[in-house]
Amino acid sequence: MARGDGGTWRVVARRAATVLAASAVWVVLWSSPVLAHAGIVERLPEEGAALENPPDRVRLLFNEPVEAAFNPLEVYGPGGERVDEDNARVDPENPDAVVVDLREGLPGGTYEVRYRISSTDGHPVDGSYEFRASAAAEDRSAAAAGEGAAEEPAAPAAPDEDGFGTGGTIATVGGIGLVLAVVLGFVLLRRG
Repeated sequence: MARGDGGTWRVVARRAATVLAASAVWVVLWSSPVLAHAGIVERLPEEGAALENPPDRVRLLFNEPVEAAFNPLEVYGPGGERVDEDNARVDPENPDAVVVDLREGLPGGTYEVRYRISSTDGHPVDGSYEFRASAAAEDRSAAAAGEGAAEEPAAPAAPDEDGFGTGGTIATVGGIGLVLAVVLGFVLLRRG
């Protein structure tokens, strides 16, 4: 291939653009299902919620089934002590949710929820958030019977920190890379 031979360089550029575009498509299609990790779609109580009384339990709902082993959900009270019943588990009625019961008679204050679960692909997903309770939980049975103040209604929380978990961000970046590869391929083909 001589430098002065413009036709040969155009053929090489077209082939390189085709290989680059095909490679980008293959990488995105092959890796996107693997990169989609679990992300939180609902927290009960909500992140930042201001409740009148501490709740009976904490529940996290994810966008896919999760595995919960080795204390996947822990709740810490105003003094920093652990206040859950150490019974965190996948909800038997919904494999996308993890729940833990809280002890009775908890004081008012700020509570921290810490979670660490595994996506279906085995990728660990962890994080934490806080909510507040303004009064102590004197008698949960009275609250359940309607004599006490009820929790604020919980609306679905925003998706996890980066949208849909780390995989959503990586898939988005991969999609942008694919679009750029295709545009580059068209530019090189048009120049040829």
